[in-house]
Amino acid sequence: MRLITGCYFGIATGLVAMASLEGMLVSVQNEFVLSVDDLNVLVLVFAAGSLLILFAAGALVDRLGSRTVLTAGAAIVTVGAVTVALAGDFGWLVAGRVAGGIGGTSMSVACLALINATVTADRERAYVFGVFAAVIGVVAAVSPVFGGVIARDLTWRLVPVGWILVAAAAVALVGGASLSGREEHGRREFVTPVSAGVVLSATCLAALAAKPAAPLAAVALAVAVLALVVLVRYAGRLRSRGVRPTLDVSLFRTPGAGWLMAALLTVGFVNLFFYVNLFLQYRVGMTAPQAAALLIVPQVAGILGGLAGGWVSARIGSQVTTAVALGVGCVAALGFLTLSTGSATAQLIVLAAIFASAGGCIVGTLTKAFLDCADVDASGAAASWRQAGWSVGATLGGVASGAVVLGYFSATWSASLRDAGVPAPTADWAAEAVRSGLPLSEVAASPLLQGVPAREAVQGFVGLAQAQVDTLRLVAVLAAVAYTVSLAFVLAAMWRRRLAGHG
Repeated sequence: MRLITGCYFGIATGLVAMASLEGMLVSVQNEFVLSVDDLNVLVLVFAAGSLLILFAAGALVDRLGSRTVLTAGAAIVTVGAVTVALAGDFGWLVAGRVAGGIGGTSMSVACLALINATVTADRERAYVFGVFAAVIGVVAAVSPVFGGVIARDLTWRLVPVGWILVAAAAVALVGGASLSGREEHGRREFVTPVSAGVVLSATCLAALAAKPAAPLAAVALAVAVLALVVLVRYAGRLRSRGVRPTLDVSLFRTPGAGWLMAALLTVGFVNLFFYVNLFLQYRVGMTAPQAAALLIVPQVAGILGGLAGGWVSARIGSQVTTAVALGVGCVAALGFLTLSTGSATAQLIVLAAIFASAGGCIVGTLTKAFLDCADVDASGAAASWRQAGWSVGATLGGVASGAVVLGYFSATWSASLRDAGVPAPTADWAAEAVRSGLPLSEVAASPLLQGVPAREAVQGFVGLAQAQVDTLRLVAVLAAVAYTVSLAFVLAAMWRRRLAGHG
């Protein structure tokens, strides 16, 4: 029990370091006079550092052992936290965030591998991964609030202390626990796992920076292509000499593993919860704290869904439970189509809670189903692939779905303004300005709005409410499609395993 609790703390460390930034952003921006692009960099570099170390961390776990990598990751997190807390300029903030991403991901991979290697009874694994999903939900709900309260009432420079405390708790709990199973292997080269991490990191960075920083995106994409060439050529050279590359893909020889990886990539493609938050603020008119308080309901539902998923999968299996949860989530997403401009906020929250409960369940059961495909002595590699699938799918999916959704909003409201007599160029500008976050009052006061009809149309929010509702409906449809595709992949995995005689 102590070992598993320590693993939960280790998994939570990176999540706390990532999510608590949200609560301290305003304070950091004010102190260092940062632009929106600068704040975006602070978010991007954490993700880039996380993906960069992903496969190398898994290889190190399988070679050196989980506890060694966990301790090293905690040390890196501590260095990153101290760097952020004492930062005197933007450069040191960036360096601290990169270190936090590298250390937090190393700890997460080590702890997932440790769970996979030590908890072998299927029923017990189901419960453990159910709690794992609930822990992620709790951390996602609490961390931004923690960061915001500390930054507001004390100073944002104390927020990183929380990262150190969580990391230290993980090391203390895991360090004194017994560990069964052989973890050490003789793999020596790290060109393949490092280059694979560079491919993931640079690709996601290119996608995230495509609009705000096109030159950076171009450079990142070039780096990704170069790293991919290095990976393919070096791995090919090793195989020609009869040497097995350190980047372990043996997991995918297990029947159904490839299909489950595809499910991991697609399930988080659309962040419906994020758009519900925006809807509450921009359509319902809530402040950010008010919206966060109301969204506690679906967050609690997600936590309970994770726990319930563990209980159910212990009885009917993780793949079947995942399939059922994906179906429930798909139906819940389609329920958003019943929303209208006159719908009560309670209806939105109920739908979000049902969807969140299904999502919370999927986090644990799909993770277990995928890790079940791995041999115990390849747990590090399996944990890396799991993290890669979830992170890359959410990042690339978020960029792609965001472009579609926000583009649809701009086009829809622009069309409504044109119908109200606003000239097309002005309508397009106003819609794009609101999409970019410019307050309506500033848009309406702009000298670009020539003439009374145009100004009145914007000030009167002509067609805005309907555009916002239609946009949320589109998000829901995209989420339902993502869940349906993931469901097809999970069913394919079940069919493949049945053909192979695995039940």
